[in-house]
Amino acid sequence: MRIFELPTELLSLILTFLDQSDCYACALVSKQFYAASIPVLWRAPVLHHSALAQFFHCLEQAQPKLGTFVRLFRIDSPYVLDDRTCLLLLRSVPNLETLLIYESQDLTDKSLSQLSRYCPQLEELYLDGVNISYRSIHHLSLCRHLRKLTLQSCPNLLPITLFPLANCPIEYLDIASSRWLDAENTAFDLRSFHHLTHLDVVCCRSVCSRFLHHISTPHEDGTMPLANLRYFSVGGSDDIDDEALITFVQSHARLEQLTILMCAVTDLSLGAIQRLSNLRHLDISYCVGVTANGVRQVVHACPLLEMIGLKNTGILKTDFPEVDFSQQQPWSMGPLIDRLEIEQVESVRVASIPWLTQPQPVSALSSPPPLHPPTAADEPEGVMANFITENFQYIQDYLDAVAPSS
Repeated sequence: MRIFELPTELLSLILTFLDQSDCYACALVSKQFYAASIPVLWRAPVLHHSALAQFFHCLEQAQPKLGTFVRLFRIDSPYVLDDRTCLLLLRSVPNLETLLIYESQDLTDKSLSQLSRYCPQLEELYLDGVNISYRSIHHLSLCRHLRKLTLQSCPNLLPITLFPLANCPIEYLDIASSRWLDAENTAFDLRSFHHLTHLDVVCCRSVCSRFLHHISTPHEDGTMPLANLRYFSVGGSDDIDDEALITFVQSHARLEQLTILMCAVTDLSLGAIQRLSNLRHLDISYCVGVTANGVRQVVHACPLLEMIGLKNTGILKTDFPEVDFSQQQPWSMGPLIDRLEIEQVESVRVASIPWLTQPQPVSALSSPPPLHPPTAADEPEGVMANFITENFQYIQDYLDAVAPSS
């Protein structure tokens, strides 16, 4: 069979493997290639903000309606989308599945409360710095296919924001950098998210020990809330201590990725984390109460562990003489360990076997150092300079790293 004899639908599937520029070229080959290319080109349009006006004009005027092909739309240029243009977009893309909006402060409930009406197939919504209120979230609950939701830095939301979303099949929830969370309402409502596998509450000061206790307490029927949780990130609160984290870890044994940034935890928490047999990634950066011995035991006890973040924990490279740090990146120079990656983790794991068979001083296993940020007197001169002012920037860099990519 020659390529011109292929059904148009199959030809469209083949064209999805091409770059956008190559797909444009294919659209000029013949009428058949044009018909096959258009759905691919419009599925996830990549636009510069200067082309938005022309794009919206095409949505209005084109016959047949090209907006029916759009499945993903991303706008990441501040101040280029307002309620009028957003409503025009939503009315034109009835099959939209993913909507990503960054820093569009002119957007309000007037447009975004219409999402469920015009885009009932929506599966993923990312909102960062948008001025919506509880009203929009209430209407969003009618999107029965919503699986992935990010609400970052949305200042007008309330502690009860998550309540109407309990019946949505949400698996991924990122509410980092949010000030509207609290333990009494938000944590209580989270207990009803039975499908949730990913939860990110980094940089939320109100996420405290009580918050973790709420999502770690069994339901009346004995079942555990968030039983399917695989990925959890928390940080920026020194109120989260060993007792709260140990309880949380023990009640969520399926965790594969755990991020605990700048919390008041010690090796006692690492002792509980050792029992996470599926753990692949652990980040305990800025947790200054942990020790090298506690880290070593986690590495040995978790056979699937591939990476452990240790930025500004005060743990030195000399604490792991078996690890080769000669290939380190420029940003990880100096005597402190920034992270242990897969090959370095394996070196520690192999070396830990004879270490663990030898008697260890009690202080090495059960008496972590006092919980305070390292000072110049504790470490080599200049190593911990600007400790306090740097830590939240690191957490923000973490948020940038896990944001959806283009």
